[in-house]
Amino acid sequence: MRYKWLWCLLVVVMIAICLCIFLPITDNHRTPSSIPNENRLKKMILDTGELNIDTILKQIALDGKHVFIPHLSSDKQYGYSLLEWKDNKWEVIYITSTGEPLLWKIENESGTIPNSF
Repeated sequence: MRYKWLWCLLVVVMIAICLCIFLPITDNHRTPSSIPNENRLKKMILDTGELNIDTILKQIALDGKHVFIPHLSSDKQYGYSLLEWKDNKWEVIYITSTGEPLLWKIENESGTIPNSF
């Protein structure tokens, strides 16, 4: 009878270890929350310390985890910011006030970057 309880305890511990290992892995694949509103976006961009945004012109979702945001800075320069869903939150990954073009290589659904664009 003592060994039966020992085996049950061993199974419970193994299940707990598996949950501790695999749950954080699946957190990265959660669906993104809605795109932040304009005030939240301005604060996120201002918090980077790179630029002060006056007007956000539009929010263009490129896919479920990437957003392109054209904006007008406080010194009346057109530019854009790029947001990406990382670690279960939206992060500003690029800001520019020059409006220069940028090739943003986004991973496809299988997790690889395409060879051609």
